[in-house]
Amino acid sequence: MYTQRVFLAKSESWSSRGAPIDIAAGNSNLSELAHKTPIGIFRQLVDLGRGCILGQHALQFWAPNFPEREAIRELLQSPDATGSEAFGRLEARFRDWYASTLDLPGAYYLQVVEHLFKENRLATGRFVALGRKVDLSELRCPLFLLAAQDDDVVAPEQIFATEHLVGCEPRALERAVARGGHLGLFMGRETLAHTWPDIARWLWH
Repeated sequence: MYTQRVFLAKSESWSSRGAPIDIAAGNSNLSELAHKTPIGIFRQLVDLGRGCILGQHALQFWAPNFPEREAIRELLQSPDATGSEAFGRLEARFRDWYASTLDLPGAYYLQVVEHLFKENRLATGRFVALGRKVDLSELRCPLFLLAAQDDDVVAPEQIFATEHLVGCEPRALERAVARGGHLGLFMGRETLAHTWPDIARWLWH
């Protein structure tokens, strides 16, 4: 759901951005909510979707309040004033995107909540994928870790703890902190213009 990993440029390099690999290493609004909410509530959400987690239900549960105009400007790192015509167009596009949600299989959603957020199985070597336990210490490829400075979804510590779990050499690890919040990692003007090209160059070399 919120854990995101991607291969970029070279298949032997790995980039993790905004991914809560070790939940116990830090605290965020999202991980706190997942920890304190009984699993039965999540199951009820899946039941309401008849076996799926409906995107609108998930959005209302995780983020019930739509971002304010200034918050949208900050996360998009827009240089335009909130009252300008240019920002109005950008805001409209963002609002359309934000309201457009995806439905997910309920079994997948419950596994993410329970196995990753509640039980922290990935960091503790107990997460099973395709019939085998995932051992992060076997990951020895170069690794770039990217966190957002003001991320209320994933704490930077939950990302950077990865370097103590993987088996690659310290010199093969790179880390960076981008300005802004979680969505700014993927939508922020400055982050897209400066941070991601740096990551692409690092992966290429």
